[in-house]
Amino acid sequence: MEKATLYYFPYAGASSATYKSWMKNCEDVNFVVMDYPGHGKRSYEQLLNSANDLCDDLFKKIKDRQNISEKYYFAGHCLGALIAYEICRMIEVDGSLPAPRALFLSGHGAPDRVVSEGLYKMTDDELIEYQRRVGGIPDELLKEEYLDYVKEIVLPLIRSDSETYESYQFHENMGIVSVPLIIINGLKDWKSPREQVKRWNEFTRSYVKYVDYDDDHYFLNKRTNEYLGVIMNEIKESV
Repeated sequence: MEKATLYYFPYAGASSATYKSWMKNCEDVNFVVMDYPGHGKRSYEQLLNSANDLCDDLFKKIKDRQNISEKYYFAGHCLGALIAYEICRMIEVDGSLPAPRALFLSGHGAPDRVVSEGLYKMTDDELIEYQRRVGGIPDELLKEEYLDYVKEIVLPLIRSDSETYESYQFHENMGIVSVPLIIINGLKDWKSPREQVKRWNEFTRSYVKYVDYDDDHYFLNKRTNEYLGVIMNEIKESV
C-alpha cells in the first residue's frame, strides 16, 4: 500500500532541522516538513513577515508536489496550526486538489483570534529570557557558549515568524473547512485558553476530536512519542 503524506507546519522559529529526530516515529508516512522561506533548507531565501504571503508560498509548493490520487494530511503547532488550517481552506476553495484527509492542530485555539505577544518587538535579551521561561528554545542552546549563534540565527527567525503570526486574519468569506480536526493541546498552555480550544468545532463541517495533555505550550517537545503516536494512530485508522 502506498504511504500517505503528512505535511508538517512548524511553530515560530522552527524548521525541518527541528524535527529531524521525529523521522523514526513517522516511518509509516511520507513525513514532509514545510520549511518557510528563510528557514532550514530554504535559508537562502528572503524571510516573509506576512501570513498571506506565507500561505500563498506554501500553497503553491503543495500543489506542485501533491498527487491528486494520493492521501495526505496536515499537522502544525501554534503558527503552524493556523497556516495548516488556512492552506486547507485555500485548497478547498481552489478545487484542483482534494482536501487533506484530516488536520492535526496543536498549540492554538480557534483561528479567528490571534494571541498577540509582540515577540518581534523584543530586544535580544528580552526574547532570550522569554524563550528560557517558556521553553521555546532548547536549554542546550541557551548556554553561554551558544548565545551568539542564537542571537544571529535563531532570534531573527522567531521575530519574523512572530510578525507573520500576528499578521494573520481569519476571513469569513472563505468559509470553514470540511475535514476532520484532531485538536491536540496542553491544558496549561497560556496561548490556548480552554474556551478558545473548544471553539474549533465551529470551524469545520466535519467532526472534531480533542486530545489533552496536562502540560504547557511546548508539550510536543517533551511528549514527542505520545504526540506523534496520536497522529500516526489516527492516520492508520483512517487509511
